[in-house]
Amino acid sequence: MQAVWNGTVTAESADTAVVERNHYFPADAIKSEHLEQGAP
Repeated sequence: MQAVWNGTVTAESADTAVVERNHYFPADAIKSEHLEQGAP
């Protein structure tokens, strides 16, 4: 399973958790170089 935003893969894993038809990725599957820290 891949999470893609604007053509960029932001997470990839065969081991996602499905809750109410939404896939949740394990923390180590998230490609943090494509994310930035939000406000606290």
